[in-house]
Amino acid sequence: MLNYRREIDGLRALAIVPVIVFHFFPSKFPLGYLGVDLFFVISGYLITRIMIDKHETKTFSFRDFYVRRARRILPATLSVLIVTSLFSIGLLSSTDLLRYTESLVATLSFVANIYFWRTGGYFGTNDELKPLLNMWSLGVEEQFYLIFPIVLFAIFRVIRKRQFQLLAIACLAVSSFVLNTYMLSIGWSNPAFFLLPTRIWQFAVGAYIALRASDGADKIRSTGIFAVLGILLISANYYSISTALPSSTLMTIGIGLILWWGVPANTLVGRFLTLKPIVFLGLISFSLYLWHWPILVFIRYFYIETPPISILIFGLLSTLVLSYLRNR
Repeated sequence: MLNYRREIDGLRALAIVPVIVFHFFPSKFPLGYLGVDLFFVISGYLITRIMIDKHETKTFSFRDFYVRRARRILPATLSVLIVTSLFSIGLLSSTDLLRYTESLVATLSFVANIYFWRTGGYFGTNDELKPLLNMWSLGVEEQFYLIFPIVLFAIFRVIRKRQFQLLAIACLAVSSFVLNTYMLSIGWSNPAFFLLPTRIWQFAVGAYIALRASDGADKIRSTGIFAVLGILLISANYYSISTALPSSTLMTIGIGLILWWGVPANTLVGRFLTLKPIVFLGLISFSLYLWHWPILVFIRYFYIETPPISILIFGLLSTLVLSYLRNR
């Protein structure tokens, strides 16, 4: 049975807060966008744990898996898309509305990441006025949800020994990591950023840890030293990146250490990650991610210069309230 690990919601908070701070105050936290990478590792871990649990109890069903994913993702996503579309119709120029409609179709087709890769990027000035730009990561996640269960199920059926199953996942991770590194070396940073093949290594790291730990997935394996090291690596990556390796390499290793070795509840890291406010932010992190970007885009749409700090704070509070209401 898959047990609840409270610290994972704490890790989600460590992912979403930097992303939001980066978007609202980019100069204050210029690498905050890397928080999305933590979500990818967590997703790989949790989805694999779910599949292992179902496989071992012989209750796995593709239909059940996809229905559960749809119930988890679609209500919140569709709510944001409906509200964002209504505001877009009333506020955007005809040209921007046309582009918005294209991005909406791409989002509903699970290919938002491919659309935004082909139509600009993530860091350009023009990209700041795309209300659905944040859906690129949802596109990556949805593609992972569609493909990876089939891959993992095939691994379970074809490969019986656990060490060879682990080797298959490790090969998948290494291949994706090498592809990402190669694309960066030849200047293809945009596709490396947006596309699943160059992101799958992060999901695979989470999957490897889940598979490796499946005989005792929820046991604490350390006195807390690896949790401290993991937090230090995540923190360091938020302030420095390598130009030769994928930008989130350090934090992927860091969260991997935490997921694998566990976080003793009586340690400083354990107490921090399980604080009620931190867990609360983690529990509503998906809604926070969905709401914050279109709210910020519409704020920016009204201002030629940087919006006043009071308006930005109002946007943050609106994001928090809407996310809380959605998760009640």
